[in-house]
Amino acid sequence: MVFRPVAVAFDPRLEGLEHRVVERLVARLDAMEGHVASDADAAAEMAITQSRLLARLEARLAALEARLGGGAAGGGAAMLSSSHPVAVAWALGALVGLAVPSRVAVSAPGDPGLGLALAGLGHDVLVLDEGASLPEHPRLRPDLDGGARLDAAVALCGEGPDGPVPVDVALTRALAGRLEQGGVLLVSTPQRASDDVEAPLGGLRLVERLVAVPTAGGPWEVARDGSAGDGVALLRAVAGR
Repeated sequence: MVFRPVAVAFDPRLEGLEHRVVERLVARLDAMEGHVASDADAAAEMAITQSRLLARLEARLAALEARLGGGAAGGGAAMLSSSHPVAVAWALGALVGLAVPSRVAVSAPGDPGLGLALAGLGHDVLVLDEGASLPEHPRLRPDLDGGARLDAAVALCGEGPDGPVPVDVALTRALAGRLEQGGVLLVSTPQRASDDVEAPLGGLRLVERLVAVPTAGGPWEVARDGSAGDGVALLRAVAGR
């Protein structure tokens, strides 16, 4: 700043330059401060919203536990002895690459969770189980006419007093006939090693066969060899390819 008077003497246009630079710098600092404040407000609002959503989720989980009944230990044991969790996980994994939205028909007796999960992922889900109690969701509805074309279909076996119950072959064959070209049919059904595993597929091309079996501790898992033995067959078939 020692040379400022000299510089102004040689070029009067420099008079007031320092003042203008400082003004612009202050204006930019004010703008940045306002932006930071705005971001802080937005972050605080997001934190509040997330907190509220988490509280709603916890409330829904508590309500679901209450609906399932007081016997948590008994319910856990029943779940461990069921092939259904493995079949649901397999079905969700098999449909992970399905374009959104797609039209998917689902039969999962006694369990609305799979249909709700697929609807939550953005698919239009048609529930095939008569009398099923459906959660409220705009993309989840009963399959009333039974004639809509499908991008995918899932038919999982139910659970009876003696274990898994075979799927309705007439149902799975009808679903095979409603699939678009390249559509996927997923089926879980009890099988013995000697069974005709392609019977429920309605002539579709089998592209994957796994077998879920109970372990010594109770829970089911996919057999190590992936196909042999008695258990619940997990079948994936494709239409027209």
